[in-house]
Amino acid sequence: MRRLPVVLAGVVAVGVLQTWAPAPATAGPALELCTLDTSRGGVPATFVLDACADPTSLSVRNSLDVPVVVRAGGNLGFPLVVHRDDSTVAGVLSRMVSTGTLLMPGDVVRWPLGAAAAELAVEPLAAAAAPAVVETLARFLPDGDAPQAEASIAAFADVVEAVSRAVDERVDCAAGKNFLRTAACDVAASAAIGRAVFLHLPRGTASEVRASLSDPLQWAAWHATAAADGRVLDGRELRLAQLPIPIPPPPPPPPAPEPPQAPGPARAPAPARTPAPALAATVPATPVPATPVPATPVPAQPPVAAPLPAPPVVQQPVDDGWAEVEEWLRAAAERERQEREDEADDRDEDRDEDRGNGRGKGRGNGRGDD
Repeated sequence: MRRLPVVLAGVVAVGVLQTWAPAPATAGPALELCTLDTSRGGVPATFVLDACADPTSLSVRNSLDVPVVVRAGGNLGFPLVVHRDDSTVAGVLSRMVSTGTLLMPGDVVRWPLGAAAAELAVEPLAAAAAPAVVETLARFLPDGDAPQAEASIAAFADVVEAVSRAVDERVDCAAGKNFLRTAACDVAASAAIGRAVFLHLPRGTASEVRASLSDPLQWAAWHATAAADGRVLDGRELRLAQLPIPIPPPPPPPPAPEPPQAPGPARAPAPARTPAPALAATVPATPVPATPVPATPVPAQPPVAAPLPAPPVVQQPVDDGWAEVEEWLRAAAERERQEREDEADDRDEDRDEDRGNGRGKGRGNGRGDD
């Protein structure tokens, strides 16, 4: 009966936290993050975070009051942090995210965007109660510049994850149970939390931390906060997809080469130059007198005067070089004729000498005979 007030107080705390759950923030395209380009899909107005898309990158800002995890898919490069919460609380929560990028409220991250399709997906932390738990333990967290701070932050991350899991299991265990069974669920959760604290933290720190994590009412409050944080994402667009860059059509093939032209007919040689023939002199025809026809005597008609002959047309010689050739041919023919005559005269003289004169000259026999 002693556990009944505790259980009732937990129920009241859950109701109060649900009533004061934060309302969804307005997000969508944020033009101050980049030069917006909608050619590949842009940013839907219902997207849960502030975002901006340009041809080469996707920029996202967590405009919510709760941390979220953003998973990148497709042709996106390594995330570049533009603005980040460097608190120790953020350091603890980021070590609990194995896949994706943690965005604390106000964080801005940019992903390089390639030519292929790409996508960003927003989701809550896997350990839903972790933000509320780590806020409770903030006073135990080391300063980020302290020695061994990284190791201490990693140890607290293991504790927070184990406590968040124990709280979720306790809620599932006590659902629909009476106070006795609920008390048993509380004992199991307390034991799991104690083991995680003393396993990962130094003994001196572990005792103080264990005492701050043993209140079942606090467990119920953490679970209620986690449920309220999850409802912030309800009904909102959690995916930001970008289409691939359209591939331009290939250039048209070059025109086929024209076939070589067939060679034209060979040009005929110019005809040889021939001398113009000499025109014969035109001789006027003499008119034939008409034959008299007997008829009745009539006065004689005066004779018709014959037309005067037309002057002959003399063809003017054309000095085209052939006159000299003809002159040379006539001279050559004359020389040849003269040489033949000289040869004939020489033969006649030889013949006369062969016949002799009867005096022993030549080949005669002295008798005047051959």
